[in-house]
Amino acid sequence: MTASTLPGGSRGAAGLGFLRTHRLQFSITGIFLLLVALYVIGNPRAFGAFPMYQAFMSTMPFFGIIAVSMTLVVTLGEVDLSFPSVVGLTSYLFAVTLVATDNFVLSIAVCLAAGSIIRLTDVPLVV
Repeated sequence: MTASTLPGGSRGAAGLGFLRTHRLQFSITGIFLLLVALYVIGNPRAFGAFPMYQAFMSTMPFFGIIAVSMTLVVTLGEVDLSFPSVVGLTSYLFAVTLVATDNFVLSIAVCLAAGSIIRLTDVPLVV
């Protein structure tokens, strides 16, 4: 494809068309980069060091997993507001059991049992 056959007549015009088409995405990316630059300038010891990002990357996947499962529930039209509460309660029970007993298998069993009991009593009330 030559420059004369591109929409707009030249390669430069095609590039501008791409920028015009995706200007919202470029604007959001620019604002994000500006905010990151402001944070790094404002506190270079915190935002310029890797441990802050390491802490962020070690905790966010857990929230991401919960968010994905909640997205599926909402997308399917089953907007059950008790779902996040059950996730929070079973996560808490898992953590408390693991700290108290230091037994991972028992913690999983307590978590699954509590979630099953809660959902078995909750589902008839919701439906």
